[in-house]
Amino acid sequence: MLSASELKKRGISAVEDQLSKGDEATISVRGKASYVVLKAERYEELLELELERAVEQAKEDYAKGQVRKESAKAHFKRLGV
Repeated sequence: MLSASELKKRGISAVEDQLSKGDEATISVRGKASYVVLKAERYEELLELELERAVEQAKEDYAKGQVRKESAKAHFKRLGV
């Protein structure tokens, strides 16, 4: 874990040191884990997994009939947009 004060002192090199040991660096503020910095490649993987899960959830909802058929105008009205 990387403290905020160490990050202030050393800058990005402190983050790079942490990331050389793994895919993420946790930054603590007053001893509590507050932020996580990920390698870009890992972040992209997580975004892809999140999208895949959303597609699977949509397919499950559709299969269960948990869908609405409405116009875009009606949809936005229902959302209050």
